Amino acid sequence: MAEPDELGLNAFYLDGYDVPYGYTPLLLARPETIQNDAGLSDFLDAIARGYQFAGNNPQKAAEILYEEATGMDKDYPDFLAESQQRIADAYLTDNGEWRTMDYRRWQSFVDWLSDNEILTIIDGEAIPATELDTGELYTNTLLEVDQ
Repeated sequence: MAEPDELGLNAFYLDGYDVPYGYTPLLLARPETIQNDAGLSDFLDAIARGYQFAGNNPQKAAEILYEEATGMDKDYPDFLAESQQRIADAYLTDNGEWRTMDYRRWQSFVDWLSDNEILTIIDGEAIPATELDTGELYTNTLLEVDQ
């Protein structure tokens, strides 16, 4: 939104500071919810279709968002269209898919959190990455893919 007004902004990208990319957005659920499934697979399939559509059709996705979303500022449709164009690549993996988590990516991020003493217990004491089972931090089980 700053560009049309020619406001100079400084962008800070995580990789420029050696911060490994984690995942965004994330969907969170309690372990018992995942175990019970209760329609979660269908829900995740619908989300996957939405992300694939938005990643492959950012202009149309922006139009739909503009028409259907509530609670958002609709004074800037050009901003909405441009923002969807700029982030469309982030919706999908390099092979055009959405949804799966990768162990190496998680481990790299956990290692970075630990190395920088960001990963702590409630009183602030650092947790070594070796004390976490990174594979327990996420699941692909409802996505019908191998972990």
